[in-house]
Amino acid sequence: MDSKITFKEIAHKSPDWEQAVELRRKILRIPLGMDFTKEELENEYSDMHFAGFLDGQVVAAAVLRKANDEDLQLRQICVDDSHQGKGYGSELNKIIESAAKEKSYKRIIAHARKTALKFYERLDYQIEGDEYILVTIPHRKVIKILSES
Repeated sequence: MDSKITFKEIAHKSPDWEQAVELRRKILRIPLGMDFTKEELENEYSDMHFAGFLDGQVVAAAVLRKANDEDLQLRQICVDDSHQGKGYGSELNKIIESAAKEKSYKRIIAHARKTALKFYERLDYQIEGDEYILVTIPHRKVIKILSES
């Protein structure tokens, strides 16, 4: 029987957050020969953290950081390798957008890996500007308009 994924906002430094950090490390950092510094993780205290759970395990994660009064930056959205292609990233993005709208933000901005651009385009993010290198790989800036007013 297939389990149903559930999503929720999680607290910084909670056990769920620690699982999410491990997933982000596994999917986004280790393949690049990188890791998080203690300072990077400490600086996430005021961010909004989200996770998707299957059978009590974090299989999807993302971070939202306030960029300014109108914009949030989507950071490190990822899905465990064994669960990619099931729509969990898209579902997690819906949760993130809903949370951003509830807090009256107008846009979500992300530095998207070039390999993830199709994912963002399917979610109606607009690609802006030229390609650039971030954490050693090509990225593009993407923007999702939540509110025109």
